[in-house]
Amino acid sequence: MVSRMLLPGVEMMKARIGLPYNDTFVSDFEEAKFLLFSSHDYQLSHVLRFLEPENVEIQWIDYASVLLIELHQQDRAACEGSKSKKCYFVQVYFNNDQLKLPGCKNLDCDFDEYERYILKRGLTYSEMDKICFSEPPLNNPSAILKHRKFYIS
Repeated sequence: MVSRMLLPGVEMMKARIGLPYNDTFVSDFEEAKFLLFSSHDYQLSHVLRFLEPENVEIQWIDYASVLLIELHQQDRAACEGSKSKKCYFVQVYFNNDQLKLPGCKNLDCDFDEYERYILKRGLTYSEMDKICFSEPPLNNPSAILKHRKFYIS
């Protein structure tokens, strides 16, 4: 579940950098500078558990909690207009705390480290599709339509 939530964000970052990316997941958000997704604390707790921050102990999700994942470009002349992953880093915040992810050397996580960590912790797109569409009715498109009609009518 968490892979489905975080992998499109990684692909959006790759699109912003100018790297090859999976268009299926970001076609509606290519020019986005800010996205807000409303969710329940239950989903947020899963994402935080998935990320396993090293520097913050989270006992419960406070009302109106926020998780931010920001892409930044290094402020160096060599990175001006660069498409190199080395010129970008990711910051992850939960409420007012910047999270230190285990897959990153520093609080400011190099984009390459962040991408590797998310992919290592989760499932690939093909693994997700295989799992999600392996059981009825999802493995049979006509059954999906029939299933939908049942709930609509």
